[in-house]
Amino acid sequence: MALDFFISRTSCLKVLSYYTALVLFSQVISEEKLKKHIFLLLILEKVLLF
Repeated sequence: MALDFFISRTSCLKVLSYYTALVLFSQVISEEKLKKHIFLLLILEKVLLF
């Protein structure tokens, strides 16, 4: 059970880092937009995990 949780956490982190890289690559470097996207992603992560 702990392993499943760990795997889901690491995959979420991979998605988060990929998404952050994508946002930076598309040159949306406005910090507020980045924070907003990360916030939305964290909400999505919570919805997917429950």
